[in-house]
Amino acid sequence: MVKTLTILLLTSPFSAQYADFAFEIAEGALNRGYCVNLFLYGEGVHVPRKGQVSIQKRLSELIDKGLKVKACVSCALARGYVNGDPNSIGDYSTDQYVHGVAITSLFDFSDWIMESDRVLSFGD
Repeated sequence: MVKTLTILLLTSPFSAQYADFAFEIAEGALNRGYCVNLFLYGEGVHVPRKGQVSIQKRLSELIDKGLKVKACVSCALARGYVNGDPNSIGDYSTDQYVHGVAITSLFDFSDWIMESDRVLSFGD
């Protein structure tokens, strides 16, 4: 049976090293065969923004290894990452994030918690 690790990241990549910690732990778990989820909340929704060269490269590599990444829709809306009409329910697309990151409801995070063997939180 495959174990699942979910990581909650609450800070931006340029305000603390929590993103680096989360990436290291995610990579280690992926290398050991875990299913790994990363949920971005609050300032954490800045992490997948395109143009942050080292972070973008690292995150893309982890996604290619199987990391699942979702960002909170309310947090992404508040920071201008959602394309189009923010009132359109269910269509939370963006051209500002690296490929493979979904903008979604906080309910998805609660589902991940219920499915996970362990949950880690990084941030303030």
